[in-house]
Amino acid sequence: MAQSRINKAASIFARMNGLIKSNIVKDNEIPLWFDIYKKFPPKREPAYRSVLGNDIVPDLPKKLFYEEDELRAFYFQNISPIETIVLNSTKRKPNWEIFIETYKKLESDGVDKNELISATIDNLQEKGFYFKNKQKDSKKKLE
Repeated sequence: MAQSRINKAASIFARMNGLIKSNIVKDNEIPLWFDIYKKFPPKREPAYRSVLGNDIVPDLPKKLFYEEDELRAFYFQNISPIETIVLNSTKRKPNWEIFIETYKKLESDGVDKNELISATIDNLQEKGFYFKNKQKDSKKKLE
């Protein structure tokens, strides 16, 4: 069923209240939560960022960003792993996770920041990992 985005301009309470006042929803059809909500309203009215352009809602919380996200993005953009991942297996970690762990270990060992990516790739290749480069120069710096 297609619906309009205009529903995000008002809360569900305000819309239901309007339906009750205009007698579209009869007294015996009023949902249980309506009376509870009326007696115990929330401290802050739940609202969405309006599609109408009258944003009165404060900024939404920032998205979570983990330290490893940059490494993971670099790995998938510049290095194409040749591996099959079995999603329900816990026996072996995926190559990208091993890549991040090796990177962190070398970083804690004091390897120079400029050489860290290439040292990580070299270290894993010595252990038998094979990486197919998406770009000619996959050992470039992490930005």
